[in-house]
Amino acid sequence: MSCMNPCKAGVLTAIAISAFVTTSLQADPIPMQVDSEMSGAFLDTSLSLVMNGTFIGDYDEETNPEGTMTRPGLFGGSGNQPVTTSVTPTI
Repeated sequence: MSCMNPCKAGVLTAIAISAFVTTSLQADPIPMQVDSEMSGAFLDTSLSLVMNGTFIGDYDEETNPEGTMTRPGLFGGSGNQPVTTSVTPTI
């Protein structure tokens, strides 16, 4: 009579139990038929990208006196100032 290592015996027992469970719990196939006139699929997706930043004109008193000035708001002060911007294009 041989004496088996307890660790090996535990592994063999686990293998035997898992083999029994997997073979006894197999699902039976369910017969079904798809009626294409009664069936349909609908997929509604969208893609959005949030872009935050600032715009500033290219005006410079010495190098580009005819450039574009940006000013925030209706009465944004004077000079070329950065204007905060947030754009979210959605497709």
